[in-house]
This record gives sequence, structure tokens and C-alpha cells, in this order.
Amino acid sequence: MGNTVNLRCTKCWNDAIITQHYSGLCLCEDHFIIDLEGKAKREIRRNRWLRTGDRIGIALSGGASSAALLTLLVKLTKNRRDITLAALHIDEGCFDARRGAEAVASSADVECIVWKRNPMRSIKDEIAWHASEAGINVIAWGRNLDDEAQAIVTAFISGDIGVLSDDHVAEQIRWIYPFEMIPRDEILLYARLHHHDLYFDSKKEADLYTDVRELLINYTARHPSTLYSVYQLGNRIRRGMPEAKQ
Repeated sequence: MGNTVNLRCTKCWNDAIITQHYSGLCLCEDHFIIDLEGKAKREIRRNRWLRTGDRIGIALSGGASSAALLTLLVKLTKNRRDITLAALHIDEGCFDARRGAEAVASSADVECIVWKRNPMRSIKDEIAWHASEAGINVIAWGRNLDDEAQAIVTAFISGDIGVLSDDHVAEQIRWIYPFEMIPRDEILLYARLHHHDLYFDSKKEADLYTDVRELLINYTARHPSTLYSVYQLGNRIRRGMPEAKQ
């Protein structure tokens, strides 16, 4: 996010809390929140992700990214009686994760649906199955710009670009990704500004995925627009896939 010591907000000259190297902006807390929520709203409008009659399930891990996603969607739908929200949490045996998910949902006055993990299903298939049972037709997933770029580069290196397709997901469920154009660090900062005592997942990732993440972090430090360029490349690949779902 960059060093913000003694820096002033580009918009109002209050103390900055973040420097966006890709945009050249320094932002105070208020303008940072406006900026992040504005980006998410643009993606939602562009993809028509919020529709009358939707019952949206937020995939809530208990961690910072999913807490940020729930916060955003509560703000966007608070005056809409035609859309309802619920939180979806898979209990994989981590007490802190479940406690975090239930606390975040409770603070937002959102129903939290919790169930034990079925190891015979993938995470997405598991969430989709329980969402359908609860009458949910939309699932909000906290995928961010870093996740997207890492998945795309990993697919190239492994030689398996087929993993970039979402065609395995149940067709009756619509998946939305409001944060997919927003860097991970900004989402974590947004979460910290709205929530205290957040749970941070310490699961070890596969070696290749970890290596790709480090590669992108180092390269982006020198070329701030890298993540966006990789994201656009991934979108072009997805559009060229047979029966690819956006």
C-alpha cells in the first residue's frame, strides 16, 4: 500500500492512510472507503449482479476479505426491500473461523447459515448445494484482484488453463465477485476499518501458488499495473473457452 507518513489525501488534504501506486492517489480514510466502494459498485453495475428478487448468500470464511464483502453488500442493499442477504459458513473445525463468521454476521444483523464440511464435494459445490437448499439464488464470493492474477499465472505455469473456467458450478446459482478488480491489501484495510478482532486464515497454500504470489508481489512493486494487465489477459482467455461462464 505504500508509506503514507506525512502524506496528505489527494482529494481533501487530510492525513492519508494509503498510497495507491497504480493510480498515483493518496487517500484519507473517508476517500479510501468511497474509492473502494465505488470500484465495487461499478463492477456490480457492469455485470448486473444485483437484481430484483435476489436472495444473496455471502460466502463467509470468518476472515477479513469475506467480512469486507458482507459489509459492502449490507451497505449497498440496506434500502432495498427487493433483495435479502444471508451469510454462508462451512464449519471445518476451526473455532476461531466459525466464531469470526458468526460475529461478523451478527454485527450486521444478517442470518448466518452454518454446516459441517462434506469432504466429498469441492468448496464451491458445497456452498452451492446448501445455498440452493436455503432458497438462495446468488452467491457472493470474496475473490480479489490478487487472487485472479495468481490463478491466471498459476494456470499458465501448470499448463492447465481449464481451471479458469467456472463451468462446473451449479447453473441455478449465480456467482458474483464485487472485489475482483480490487487489490487484496485494499480489501484488508477496508475490513480493518469496519471490524475488530478479525480472524486470519493461516492455511498453507500449495508451493506453486505461493511462489506465484511472491513473484507477482515483487513484480508489481516495480510495475504497479501488473495485476490489472494479468486480469485482462485472463478475461480474454475465459471468453475464448467453450461454454465459459462469466
